[in-house]
Amino acid sequence: MSASEHFSAIDTDQLGREVALADIDSELRAMFVGDDGLSRASLTNLAIYNENPGALAANAAIVSQLTREHACRSILIIAEPNGDRSAQAWVQAHCNLSGAGKKAFCSEQVAFHLRGGGANLVRNTVFAHLDSDLPLVFWWQGEFSDVFEELLYSRMDRLVFDSRHWSQPRAQFLRLNAALKDEGARFAPHDLSYTRGSQVRTAIMSCFNEPRAQAVIPSLDRVVVRHRPGHRMTAVWIAAWIAGRLGCQLDHSSEEDGAVTRYHFKRPAAGHCPVAIDMQLIDLTECRSEPGEAAALAEVELHAGDEFHFAIERRIDADFWKLRIRHGDCQAIEELIPARQCGDAFLVNEVLSRAGSNRAMRELLPSVRQLLSA
Repeated sequence: MSASEHFSAIDTDQLGREVALADIDSELRAMFVGDDGLSRASLTNLAIYNENPGALAANAAIVSQLTREHACRSILIIAEPNGDRSAQAWVQAHCNLSGAGKKAFCSEQVAFHLRGGGANLVRNTVFAHLDSDLPLVFWWQGEFSDVFEELLYSRMDRLVFDSRHWSQPRAQFLRLNAALKDEGARFAPHDLSYTRGSQVRTAIMSCFNEPRAQAVIPSLDRVVVRHRPGHRMTAVWIAAWIAGRLGCQLDHSSEEDGAVTRYHFKRPAAGHCPVAIDMQLIDLTECRSEPGEAAALAEVELHAGDEFHFAIERRIDADFWKLRIRHGDCQAIEELIPARQCGDAFLVNEVLSRAGSNRAMRELLPSVRQLLSA
């Protein structure tokens, strides 16, 4: 297959105007010449990398959503390591309308389809088209390949990834850990599988801010996390987070029983309180959901014998979370919490909206690796 035939198989409708590589900068400048109502805006560089040609148009659609709130220079890259070295590029601008209905502030987008050349071609393409000295947010889609090397990640300020799509999460996290320990690395890691559990974590923390619930924390002895197919990593992140908040340590290897993974934790004895916590991760294999859209978690329960029961659940067709709290024989308290979106564009928007080193997630990485190895 010739390069032109290969590229023609890509849906280019959302990629803008095709340009020669040498003309990219001049074509971008030309977009803003002679139009008084058109202004360029950029606060960061957003690079999106994928090795699947079919992802290019989909990523352009995501960028169109992201730039409604975040002005950026977006660099979309599809890289195929095999074949003769070749490249194709497109440029366009995503513009927000002013109150008068005219184009106002626009974010530039450059899309590339690269073949051959390996890590050097990808790295040089990204660095050659960054906007000035603005921060670089790099969204790596799929598993880390040989392109993920020190000369590339040493220039990243934030690395966004999604462990949901990893066939061997433990190996990928080990690779990530090695990169984080590299002296040249300065990036903050952001796992979208962790972000998917943010609303559940917030609900749990809000519950245990109440004095009566705080009193039963030493007695918690069982945790159940039910997750939808394909979202085991979000359940693992929740398990690691709960264990960390309770000061638990993994007692011994996990147990697999069909769709159920069981972990046993222990914590220092405190008077008559239990020292063992049973934690179950249940894959709802009978559930069929649209990829990336339905909530990753279906339900999370925390128990303290018969004296306390906390549960937060979301049905697949519901736009709210249902929260239940019961103390002993008292009538359960129920509350409905509006559910946020689940799509990739919303999740990355959450990451872009928050500055900092993502310390909370980073501190859980050793526990997540331990759970994946158990």
